Amino acid sequence: MSRSALILAAHGSPPEPGENERIDRLARCAADRAGFEEGSAAFHQGDRRFSEVIDELEADEIVVVPFMTSDGYYADVVLPRELSRNRRFPFANLHRTPVVGRHPAISDIVADRAWKLMHRFALRREKTSLAVIGHGTPRHYASRDTTRDLANALIQRETAADVFTAFLDDDPPLESVVDLAAKDNVVVLPFLMHLGPHAMRDIPARIGLCTTDGTVTVSGRVGGRNVWCDEPVGADPRMIDLIVALATNARTQPSDEPAAIIAAGGKIA
Repeated sequence: MSRSALILAAHGSPPEPGENERIDRLARCAADRAGFEEGSAAFHQGDRRFSEVIDELEADEIVVVPFMTSDGYYADVVLPRELSRNRRFPFANLHRTPVVGRHPAISDIVADRAWKLMHRFALRREKTSLAVIGHGTPRHYASRDTTRDLANALIQRETAADVFTAFLDDDPPLESVVDLAAKDNVVVLPFLMHLGPHAMRDIPARIGLCTTDGTVTVSGRVGGRNVWCDEPVGADPRMIDLIVALATNARTQPSDEPAAIIAAGGKIA
């Protein structure tokens, strides 16, 4: 009897092994909920790499869900290139879903998180700016698109008086958040899946959320504005619902030919 597996493909965070373990638990829980016999996380950085995960599974039918916010270098180049290096790659019945950050419900989740944070600190919508922080990279033209699409969805919802984007590794840079904000209250929304150093340390530090002794905080006054930094969207417990929905839908679609998986990311290096 044919077995099925769900692979949750993530960048990985070697400095934070507990974060990789969290994503592996998420993969196994999602697989169980969606009716797969096997579930596993795979990482660009960390144990069980993209290039070996298929060979470690027994399943013939495999659904790969990129646990990433955006199309771009890792989703469209690194992931397909490394998957193709598995010995079993040409023989597996493969389905690859869109990235989790492209799921239509992501804007519902981010808007809800923003509203709850604003309510918690009694922030009035008309006096609040929202900064949506993506990773971005100059290595791929599409890396900023999903972050910008999310910001536009939040604007259409009138989530706050002012919504804009900034990036860890692209323009406009993260350090410009306070200058870009039109309102005195600024809520920072990290559009990242990992709870690693980028989200938990780099973002607040680069915005200027540091005490006089250099300790990083998640709220404070920076450049004359009141700033609050949320957890990354990947920490939200509703992520599993999106993973299950993507994986379930993929099983009803024709499988991707190995050549199509490779073509999605260009030639193998």
